[in-house]
Amino acid sequence: MHLYFFEKNFPIPSFFILFWFQILEILTQLEVLNLSNNQIQEIPSSLSKLLKLQSLDLSNNKIDDKSLINISDLIQLNVLNLSKNQIQEIPSSFSKLAQLQNLDLSNNKINEKNINAISDLIQLKDLDLSNNQIQEISFSFSQLIQLQNLNLSDNKINDSIIQPISDLIQKSREIQLIDLRGKSFSISIYLFIYLFIYLFIYLFIYFSKKKKNR
Repeated sequence: MHLYFFEKNFPIPSFFILFWFQILEILTQLEVLNLSNNQIQEIPSSLSKLLKLQSLDLSNNKIDDKSLINISDLIQLNVLNLSKNQIQEIPSSFSKLAQLQNLDLSNNKINEKNINAISDLIQLKDLDLSNNQIQEISFSFSQLIQLQNLNLSDNKINDSIIQPISDLIQKSREIQLIDLRGKSFSISIYLFIYLFIYLFIYLFIYFSKKKKNR
């Protein structure tokens, strides 16, 4: 069962959203829920009853991090879009979303203080943290061995990204795109030299082993 409540140019009135939030817990078979482009400020606790939900889109609302805990019990989620909100921190309870493959937190106000829960989402394939306020990465990406696309563009990231990105290149054989572009880009040229050399050595060893196994 899929449910869509959004209109790009005419957001649903808040009283209507509140009404539907009251009956959400009845829709226990719901798998896809789209509430994007509205004026939602808080995620209701009734949402946590939708245990079969696989895709949730709450993008372009006014949600802050206070009610994000109400998403943490949705352990069947594969896709979660929280872009264009007012989120500053990612709760540690997010680590329970073990099936999550696509996480979009772009265009928020997230800093580096509380994003460590992401490192436990080992099924992630696409992670978008672009256009936030992240300056440092204090955790390793090495557990995210399924990660294919990582977007950290338009942040204020410094050279602290060297080790996490190195871990990612070393551990993940699925990685296809790492986007570090940004208007506030402050990573030194030494990072690019380091990553180039590291990647060259890694590929050299990989193809050497492959050649020997023939």
